[in-house]
Amino acid sequence: MIAADTLVVYGNACRYQDVDRVMRINRNTILGGGRDFADVQAVVRTISHKIIEDHCFQDGHHLSPKSLHSWMTRLLYSRRNKRDKLDVDLVIGGMTPNNKPYLGYVDSRGTALTSDVVTTGFSRVLVEPLIRERQPRHRPFTYVEAVNALRECMKVLFYRDTRSIEYYTIGVCSRDECKIKGPFKAKTCWKIAELNTGF
Repeated sequence: MIAADTLVVYGNACRYQDVDRVMRINRNTILGGGRDFADVQAVVRTISHKIIEDHCFQDGHHLSPKSLHSWMTRLLYSRRNKRDKLDVDLVIGGMTPNNKPYLGYVDSRGTALTSDVVTTGFSRVLVEPLIRERQPRHRPFTYVEAVNALRECMKVLFYRDTRSIEYYTIGVCSRDECKIKGPFKAKTCWKIAELNTGF
């Protein structure tokens, strides 16, 4: 699963409030993009051209999450070396051809990692410890546990991050296909704000 809010920030201005930053690439791969959204769109366009090119061969091959992660690592590292880097944080997830879940991260320098839990930006500090604390020790998350953990994380991010919005989408990959669900609204309570006085 990959979750992201629907806000695109331009400088300090909350410019667009209904943008899906989690995208379905194909039936077994999803991508979440952060930082400069124009660069994320350029990456998605490049991926779309590759998918069309692969489709023209008609050999039944589809871009797997592992191969997309590897390609994005090489692409972003190459762009960085040419001093034409794309300012993006990408999270790539999905199901591999042997039906194993895959989750990877690539930043604008081409630094890549794979893990059960991947976060970007401000969420590295705020919600990665929260997810790791809720993660079962000897088994993977169930669907319900994962959704509840993501909902709590999006609520915490909305409370704490000045450049966030309460609406978010979740990309879910199963053995059958990948879907983007939402937008959902974080359930928040601001009653304690009445006690903040004297500023």
